[in-house]
Amino acid sequence: LIGGALPYMRRWGSSNLHYFVAISAGVFIGFVFLVITFFSTRERIEPPASQKTDTRQDIKDVFGSVPWRAMFILTLFIFITLAMWGSAMNYYFENYVDAGALYAFLDRLGLVAMETDGSAGYAVLNAFGLVVNSSDKAYEVCLSLTAIFTALFYFPGKADVETMFVLNFLKSLAYAPTVPLLWAMIADVADYSEYKNYRRATGFVFAGVVFALKAGLGIGGAILGFLLSGFGYVSGIGAEQSGTAIRGIVLSSSLIPAMIFGMGVAALCFYPITKKYNEQMQAELADRRSKAGY
Repeated sequence: LIGGALPYMRRWGSSNLHYFVAISAGVFIGFVFLVITFFSTRERIEPPASQKTDTRQDIKDVFGSVPWRAMFILTLFIFITLAMWGSAMNYYFENYVDAGALYAFLDRLGLVAMETDGSAGYAVLNAFGLVVNSSDKAYEVCLSLTAIFTALFYFPGKADVETMFVLNFLKSLAYAPTVPLLWAMIADVADYSEYKNYRRATGFVFAGVVFALKAGLGIGGAILGFLLSGFGYVSGIGAEQSGTAIRGIVLSSSLIPAMIFGMGVAALCFYPITKKYNEQMQAELADRRSKAGY
């Protein structure tokens, strides 16, 4: 929204005004939607009527849940990888990819635009969706493919831009279904906690996994910084990088994040909620909730 509005904002003349107006509009719209979400969101499933608030017991139940621990580790490693790989790709294209080959490739696709005064520029939209009926194996398969395609970034030469874009497309295609599946699986963990403990702790289940998400983003960025420093990366615009630094950038964009992704996939081996188990669990929970006094 903001990126698409900027070219039109430039027609207003000020070099700073268009940024201020576009970002302010985006912030205001985002704030309105957050307020609407806050006041309109309701619990998907209410806790048992007989349940009394006991924070210590809720924490004990969540930490003792095997599927919750599996999802915590999985989320932590996934977002370490996303933060690390996403940041590393900036260095990959800046210091490794041949700029001429990249420009020629984008030009052939019609994505090179020479912007003149008052030009609207160009926008690229890339949207796709996949429907998955069973989360127990689909998530594992999609993450495994994502790890494989990430690792393959180690092999293209600096001028082999077409292969880089194909790999990135395949990686994104493999990873896309995992985004909604992750949150659906966390909801199943909340049901699992109620199923085993006769208490519902939805907030703690989701909050703990979100903590792993945020921690993963921070740890991933830190790991990349340590790796680049260890490989001798020299910061600064136009700085000359050694062969060792270039190799470190390539490894940080391919094999190393793929290995971390693999650790996340391994955590799924301890996730016990299969489709069959979930159907049995939901049926029993529905039966419990239908009875008076639960």
